[in-house]
Amino acid sequence: MQDSRANAQYPQPQYNGTAVIETTGTDTYPQPTGYQQQSDYPKQNVYQEQPRQDSRKIRDWLCWSIFSLIFGGGLLGCIPLIFSIICRSKKKINDYVRAQLMSTLALTFNIIITILGLIGWIIFIVGLVLYSQGYRGTQY
Repeated sequence: MQDSRANAQYPQPQYNGTAVIETTGTDTYPQPTGYQQQSDYPKQNVYQEQPRQDSRKIRDWLCWSIFSLIFGGGLLGCIPLIFSIICRSKKKINDYVRAQLMSTLALTFNIIITILGLIGWIIFIVGLVLYSQGYRGTQY
């Protein structure tokens, strides 16, 4: 239900379902009057093709990542392994930019996990040796 005061202040246009379009008569398709003529061809998006990289140059570091998984501990070793697998899948779909990013992340985390793994194993071996020497020295 409409308020009669609203119609009095703001008269609503009446439509019968068709719209009248005035044409300029110069174009092949009718254009509304006041329409600015554009070029014959619409603007097209121009995409620059990325230079093709050889996917063999992008290393996925998968072997090192598997080694880091075993040597560097299970949970921390999963991080470079995940990046290596993602890098390999990005190479298959020719997404070289993201493949290079994943390769760099896999390399970085492999270095970190390898260093932490070496430090952990050295501490473990030194502690084991010191414990075994201390155990032998005590007689009960």
